[in-house]
Amino acid sequence: RYNLGIALRTLGRQQSGKEGVARLNEAITAFQNALEVRTKDTAPMYWAGAQHNLGLALQTLGTRQSGQDAIARLNEAITAYDKALEVWTKDNASINWAKAQNNLGIALRTLGERQGGEDAIARMNDAIKAYQNALEVYTKDSAPMQWGGTQENMAIVYKVRAAFFDEEQDQAKAKADLEQALFHVDAALGVFDPVHSPYDHEKATALQERILSALQELNA
Repeated sequence: RYNLGIALRTLGRQQSGKEGVARLNEAITAFQNALEVRTKDTAPMYWAGAQHNLGLALQTLGTRQSGQDAIARLNEAITAYDKALEVWTKDNASINWAKAQNNLGIALRTLGERQGGEDAIARMNDAIKAYQNALEVYTKDSAPMQWGGTQENMAIVYKVRAAFFDEEQDQAKAKADLEQALFHVDAALGVFDPVHSPYDHEKATALQERILSALQELNA
């Protein structure tokens, strides 16, 4: 069931429309079935891996949905990641712990965007903490690509959070967030070079341009 879930999730990510949604729902069911057999007590590491993959499937499904359905799936994804992190710790499974923290950050940021208002700021703050945790393991020297990816995710969450500071008295906060976003995307571009990682370089460069444009608009 576990391997079936991984295959279905991979297929669901590649497919679009109703077919993709159907495969993701099937993946979720497969992971849930696997978790009925291999439990936290009998197979903790397997259980954590299944929870993490369940979170990935729920998160992907949530990004394709709207309204309360999307919010529900993203909250379920966050719960699954949190459960995985009950077993995967920085001490006993550092790489898996960092991976789960990074994906947790993405889910929290996405949820915040969907919720809006004060809830959005709280979710962004939680996402930043999760990314900071991941960066305790993903260093530039030991895992440059993962480090760069997490730096890019930090840039995204700061840019998104800046957009929620729309009142005049919050302009200083928005500017500070955009400057932080620029700092992190510049860090990502330090490892995403156009020769060895052209896709990541192009994506991070486009993000950098959007951040610079937002800063210019704010300063106008």
